[in-house]
Amino acid sequence: MARLLAKSHVLNDELAAALSRKLPDTLRGYNLKLLYSLQQHGADPGTFFARAQFDHRTLIAVQTSRGEVFGGYMTQPWRPSDEYYGTGQSFLWKKRTTRDLRKPGLLRSFSSSPRQTRPKAQVDVYGWTGANTYFALCSETSVAMGGGGSFGFLVEEDFSRGTSGLSETYANPPLSSSP
Repeated sequence: MARLLAKSHVLNDELAAALSRKLPDTLRGYNLKLLYSLQQHGADPGTFFARAQFDHRTLIAVQTSRGEVFGGYMTQPWRPSDEYYGTGQSFLWKKRTTRDLRKPGLLRSFSSSPRQTRPKAQVDVYGWTGANTYFALCSETSVAMGGGGSFGFLVEEDFSRGTSGLSETYANPPLSSSP
């Protein structure tokens, strides 16, 4: 099971494990290395690009001010470009939390204690639809994935603002509850 090799403010081991199960088979089970964190490395897109420029397979995770977590998987290094880039192996993802109801066993079925619930991290994944090749587009001040209609997600300026909408590339719903 994949683990985080450094502390992250957005990902935890449970979410990393859920994402690991969605990666291509050749990557499953590898530990995840933190390349960039807003809290650790500052709000500078230049630092983000410098730290991610040599890694061909990366997960990006975004947390909104409402605590929603989503992101993408890329198979090419992040870099500013005037054109979209990436491959059909890329995808968008969104964390969802469900309640895993534990049903009492046969011997406990007559117990007066209520059913126990525990949160379980799960992710919804939106893969390439084949409609276009708008996988990723970055400028000196922004990072985006998906296109055609809207960006699947876009974070810009000092990574404190962004948007999310339906992209034809991934046929994803908006990844955040607020645009």
